[in-house]
Amino acid sequence: MRWYNNPKNPDHSTVLNCLADKYKVQIEQTGLTGALPFDYNRHSVLPIPSTELQNNPNIRGNLAN
Repeated sequence: MRWYNNPKNPDHSTVLNCLADKYKVQIEQTGLTGALPFDYNRHSVLPIPSTELQNNPNIRGNLAN
């Protein structure tokens, strides 16, 4: 449920569309560049902490790393 991933909810696509455009608003409001667009496939999982990856050679990072 990290990004409101409930396909049965009628507001599902609206919420995801707002997340996808949020970086544009951040750039406009702050003037900062380098904001990354929301990518549901990448941001649907949390990254594995780098210390875990370094301490365990049998583990590989996921899409978020």
